[in-house]
Amino acid sequence: MKTTVIVENLAYATEMKAEHGLCFLVEDGKERILFDTGQSDLFLHNASRLGVDIGAVTALVCSHGHYDHSGGLSAFCEVNRAAPIYVGPGFFVPKRGKGERIIGAVLPPGQESRFVEVPREKEIAPGLFIVGGIPIRDERDTHFSGLFVEKNGAFVEDSMEEEQFLCKIEDGALAIVSGCNHRGITNAVAEAKDRFGLPVRLLLGGFHLKDSGDAEATAILDALASQGIERLGACHCTGVEKYPLVRSAFGERALYAHAGSVF
Repeated sequence: MKTTVIVENLAYATEMKAEHGLCFLVEDGKERILFDTGQSDLFLHNASRLGVDIGAVTALVCSHGHYDHSGGLSAFCEVNRAAPIYVGPGFFVPKRGKGERIIGAVLPPGQESRFVEVPREKEIAPGLFIVGGIPIRDERDTHFSGLFVEKNGAFVEDSMEEEQFLCKIEDGALAIVSGCNHRGITNAVAEAKDRFGLPVRLLLGGFHLKDSGDAEATAILDALASQGIERLGACHCTGVEKYPLVRSAFGERALYAHAGSVF
C-alpha cells in the first residue's frame, strides 16, 4: 500500500499549495482511494501537480463531517462521477464550532445515491477496511471541546460518533490512515489492534494535539509510543508546534506528513 499526502496544512514542494485541511490518496493494487478532500477544491490542484487522476479514483472515504475534511466533496463529485463515497452514521447532521460557526459537511445536490453509510466496519478491497464505531477507552485522549452537533432540535457537545479510519492488513501488520482522531488516536489504534489482532506498522494522520497542553500531549504520545508502532506520520491537527513532542516520543520513527509526502 502506498499513501500520498495530497492536502495538508504545510506544503514545501514546488507548485504545491497548502490549506487547513487533509486529503490522502491510498493506492492498493488496482484501488485508488481518496481519504478526505480538504476544505476546498485545492486537492485538484495538488493532485494534478502530483500526476494523480481524481477521475480514476475508485472510492472516497470521509473520516468525519467537518469542513476541513469534506469541503471538497462537490468538486470531487464534479470530476469523479462513479466512485462510491463512504461515510459514518450522522455524517451530514449539522455541526457548529465556537461562536455558532457552521463547520459541518454539505451534501452535494443530486449525489445522495453515491453515499454509503458504514456503521462499524467494511472491507472495501482485499485486506483494506474502513473502521468506525471507535470506543473510547481513555477519556483523556478525546477532543470535543468547542464542537457541537444538532440533536432533537438543539446543539449539544459533539462526540464525533461518525469518525472512521482506514486499516490495511499487509505482511502480518496494520497500516492505519486516519483523519483528526477527535475520539483519540490511542483509542483508534487500540481498537484496530483488538479487531485484527496485529501490530501496527504505519500510523498516518492528525492526532488533534494542537489545543492540548504540553503535559497532556506528552502523556498521549507516550501512551501511543507504548503500542509498538513502527513508523508514524503526523500532520494537520497534531499541530506543527507539537511536532517536537512527537519526535521526542518516537524519535526517527516519526516524520511530518506535509503535502506531497509519500508513505
